[in-house]
Amino acid sequence: MNNIQNNNQTIEKVEDKLRFLFKKKYVALCSRATVAIYATLLSINPKDYVIVPANICPSVINAIFQTGFQPIFVDLNLNNFNICLKSLKFILNKHKNISAVIVPHFYGIPAEIEELIHIVKNENDKILIIEDVAQSFGVKTDNLFVGSFGDVSIFSFGYSKIIDVSTGGAFITNNIELYKNIKYVISSLKLKNHNLLNLKEKYRTRYINILQNKNPDDDLLKIGSDFQDLFIHRCNSLFSKNLLKELNVFSENKSKRIFNYNEYKKNLRSNKFFLPDTDDGFIPWRFNFLSKKSKKITELLRDKRINVSNWYPPINVYYKKAEIKTDLTNSIMLGKEIVNLWVDKKTSTSDIVKTSKLINSII
Repeated sequence: MNNIQNNNQTIEKVEDKLRFLFKKKYVALCSRATVAIYATLLSINPKDYVIVPANICPSVINAIFQTGFQPIFVDLNLNNFNICLKSLKFILNKHKNISAVIVPHFYGIPAEIEELIHIVKNENDKILIIEDVAQSFGVKTDNLFVGSFGDVSIFSFGYSKIIDVSTGGAFITNNIELYKNIKYVISSLKLKNHNLLNLKEKYRTRYINILQNKNPDDDLLKIGSDFQDLFIHRCNSLFSKNLLKELNVFSENKSKRIFNYNEYKKNLRSNKFFLPDTDDGFIPWRFNFLSKKSKKITELLRDKRINVSNWYPPINVYYKKAEIKTDLTNSIMLGKEIVNLWVDKKTSTSDIVKTSKLINSII
């Protein structure tokens, strides 16, 4: 009983911190960010279209389909790698049955969120803005934390996020009815399957095979359905204890990430690749850049067992049921050229120097 009470008290402390930081009335923890998106979409009607970038985690797109919506993929801009407002305006002008827009702040870089909300609400003030802060916890724009602007904002504290406690998510809102509906949906989900490690390996194998076109009959929607329990479940929020610790030392985490980002800038031949625009509120999720030689860079670093990724390629092509086609020129280019290097607290200056030398040798 004491353990349950202690856990509930910890959850309250975490939720109070989030409520204070983001100036929102209603906050709740959940098992992962995907669950918050899934529950939010189940809580709204009509079930029409959701605007979302193509370069995003597949679990987000699966949640859109699983809740009865269809995605419309919006292009990115090549200045800060976030939603292209011109592409967004085109979609809003062409399609009038939009229910929601999912707005990520990719790579720790704030999207043009206030202008975006103005554009969307001016078109239809009933369109729900779902602010996706999975890669951008603690990032600010106009002196406010990203996550403070949306009708609903979702957070991830899973693997490799700015706050990483291996699992967990949260959502925040000022809308009491929406809050109650989301909480109800989450409470109705199955408990977390404890055979997740086995499921993850099976999912990963099929996911890679799809990206490498090894099975033309498979697609991301099929595996999203087959492995729904891996992503959509409720849990007991025991991660809150570790989350509270990480929130209390967040300033150190932030400083280390910014320091490592600047070390990469100092050591890499930056005239050989393209860096996104950032400002004072930026906190790097990774050191991200575009290079024509991204494939060679990735292969070289992986051969040396150095962490590197190319998240995310445009995944629209892996969803055969996506009805509406849009111009995703920038998203395709970003998917081909993006390189992500780790900047977390486990990354040392000597790691950065070593990685930079290897990259400089081939660019």
